[in-house]
Formats: sequence, C-alpha cells, structure tokens
Amino acid sequence: MSIFKSSIFKRSSLLTVSQILALGVSAILVLILPKFITLDDYGYWQLFILYSGYVGLFHFGYSDGLYITLGGKDLQILNKREIKAQFTLFLAFQLIFSVAILLFAFNYFNDTNKLYVFVAVGVYLFIENYHKLLSFMLLSTSNSDSYAKSVIIDKVLTVILLLLVLSAHELSFVSVLYIFIFCRLVSLVYLLLLYREFSPIIVRGTALRTAFQGVFANVKLGIILTISTILGTLIIASGRLVVEHSWSISSFAQISLAVSLSFFIMSFISQISLILFPILCNAELSLQKKILRDGSTLMGYIAMLGFSFYFVTFLFIKFWLVAYTESLNYLIYLFPIVLFEIKTQILYTTYCKSINKLKLLLNINVLVIIFALIMYYIAAKIHSIELVLITMFIALMLRSILLRLFLNKFYELKIDRYFYVEIVFSLGFIAVHRFFGIEALLVYFILSITAVTVLSAKDLKSIYLNFKNRHHEA
Repeated sequence: MSIFKSSIFKRSSLLTVSQILALGVSAILVLILPKFITLDDYGYWQLFILYSGYVGLFHFGYSDGLYITLGGKDLQILNKREIKAQFTLFLAFQLIFSVAILLFAFNYFNDTNKLYVFVAVGVYLFIENYHKLLSFMLLSTSNSDSYAKSVIIDKVLTVILLLLVLSAHELSFVSVLYIFIFCRLVSLVYLLLLYREFSPIIVRGTALRTAFQGVFANVKLGIILTISTILGTLIIASGRLVVEHSWSISSFAQISLAVSLSFFIMSFISQISLILFPILCNAELSLQKKILRDGSTLMGYIAMLGFSFYFVTFLFIKFWLVAYTESLNYLIYLFPIVLFEIKTQILYTTYCKSINKLKLLLNINVLVIIFALIMYYIAAKIHSIELVLITMFIALMLRSILLRLFLNKFYELKIDRYFYVEIVFSLGFIAVHRFFGIEALLVYFILSITAVTVLSAKDLKSIYLNFKNRHHEA
C-alpha cells in the first residue's frame, strides 16, 4: 500500500495546485475572454486551440513511447547521455515540421486572421512538443513536482499578462496568441534550466546511429497510442471543423464555447491519469481490479452530481455572455459527454496503456471515428448542427461503453447496475430538456440524483471506508 500512498498523497499535492491554477486560467479563457473580444475573434482563438491540439501528432509516438518505457523508473539511474542524444534528434525533426507549417501558412492563406492562426501553430509546435517531451519524462519517473512548478509558472504569468493587456484595452485574439505562446516558452525554459542534462547536444557517428535506433524503438512503441489519441480527439474536433467549413466562424465560435464550457474542467480532472499510470504499472492484479471497479463507480457518481453545473452555466450564458445564447441550444448535448469522457480518459485509456492493449484502443477509436465522420457528413448535407452534436454525444458514449465492456471482461468483473444507470440518466437529461425545457430538467435532475444517491449510498460508503483504511495502513 505504500505505492498507493506515496503516489496519491505525497506526489499529487503540488500537481493538484498546478492543475487548480490551470483550471483557473481555463475558466478565464472560457468564461471571461468571450466577453471582451468579438464573436469572430473568439472563433479564431478557438480555431488556434483546435489546430494546436494536434501538434502532438508530430511526435509520431516518440513521447508516448518514452512515457511507457520509463513508466515507474527512477530518473537518476537513466542513461542521460543516450536520452539527450535522442532528444536532440527528435527536436531537429520538430524544427523541420515547424518551419514547414510556417512556409505553408505564408504561401497558402490570404485571410490575415487564418494566417495568424497557422503561424502561431507553427511556432507553438516546437515549443509545446519539447515541453511535452520533458513533461512526459518527469511524470513517468514520478517527478511530478517539477512538472507542476512549470505549469504554475505558465499559468500565473498568463493571468498577469492577460490582465495587463486587458487594462490597456488591447485585448484581441492576436494578443492572446502572443501571451499563450510566450508563457509556454517561459515554462519550457524553466524545465531546461532545471534539467540542463537534457538540453540539445551535437550528435555524430555512432552516437547518432544509437540515438536514431532509440527514437525509432520508442516511436514503434508509442505510435499506436499517438494515433489512437489523435483519433479520439478527432471525434469532437472533426465535428467542429464541419461546422467551421459548412456554417460560419461565428457558428464555430458558438459551438466552440459550448464544447469549452463542457470540457474545461476535464483539463484538471484528467491529470489524475498521469499519477495513476505509474501506480498501475507497479500494482498487483487485485489492486488494479479494485481501482477499476471502485473508481468507475465513484467517478460516475461525482460526474452525475456535476450535472448541476449545467444550470449555473445556463444562467451564466444567458446573463453574462448574451452574444452566445445560441450556445445554449448546443450545451445540452455536450454536457452529458463529460460523464463518459472522465472515465475514458482517467481510467479506461490508462488501463489500456498499463496492460499493453493499445491496438484495442486504436481499433475502438477507428470504429467510433468512422461512425462519427459518416454522421457528420450527413449532418453537413442536411445542414443540421443538432445532428452534429447528437453524433458527438453518441460517439463518445459508445467509445466509453466499449472500453468498459472490454476491461470488465479482461479483469473478470461483472457489469454493475451503475453502468445502466449512467446511460439512462444521461439520455433522460437530454430528452427532458429537449422536449420539456429547463424547468422540467431541474425537477428531473433533483429527483433522479436523489434516487441515484439512495441507490449508491452503501457502495459509496464502502469505497470511502476502504480508501480511508488504505491511507491509515500505508
């Protein structure tokens, strides 16, 4: 039990602080930024966020492979010179990709705003991928404190600069781009100063060949996970791109706000998976089974309680972001997705990594994205944003269900009643709002969450007591 205690209680405290700060900055960008820039500016900012989310594709699996290879190891006993040589080779490729995107942007785009977006993506690619590489190395070797400090620097500086620019009445999506990229650069520099032994070096001869072999081995190991992750994010992103292409930048802004409001808390909660992976790598089978079963029940209940924030968000948009009231029509389909995505990101994907079932994860993501793309095509043809949103919900729910069924079979666990309760709860949440309105939805939520609480009280108490006993024993 000492692994459990040291990983969760000791190593997660600073990481928790950093992610609370990250959540705060996300809240500013999601809840406050739209109030002070134009609808189109917010649309272009969201376009950058969308495209920049795919710079990790240019890792070609190296970072993911390194993360898996180093999982649970001690940083001090690693061959630093060999890893540094690999990093140098990796960064040379990142620089090439970054320059290629810049050349593409300057030669392809006549629209000044889209040019800004893609130039920013090109610059961000090199900075972010280097930062991610160091972060994965630190997290996989249980050095989360250093990673957390870099996040704190990034987010605190972001808030300060945003306030300065806002006070000078110069806030636009371009100025936000500058701030976003500059703060990530400062965070990267901090990690490089802290871990100088991983800064680039000149690599020649045998060392170059060895570095290439090391990079290739990690790419081979991580490429499936990278492709799977990219496909997973495309389930939502491709729908947003369909809206941007088939409707307008303002419609894209509206749907992007709804997506951001539904998912911004995920950036905080999903960090648990970064701590959970090293634990699962070292845990016994019985502990893995217990974390899966109890974690799924607990997260499902917390996520259902979290549906209460829908009503707060509804009022927030209605009275604060009046220009975005169209987003209210989209939010009802996107909000319930979080119930399934929290468990997919924190539990199911992490378990697939730890038991080396990456091909299965890839196959499920391929199946779901094919379904989503077909439905998005139909939605574009009949010009129905509502169908786009329904597809997002069904696709992510389907992925979560398939992963849960596989893991339960793998660990020989029975499907519990909460599996069905969560599906019915979510579908009912959407249906009641769609056909009866917000007032009926509030009544439905109060009655159903009360019933769920009564139903799960005994199991939740048991989970709490087990967790408490583990803490004391450790």
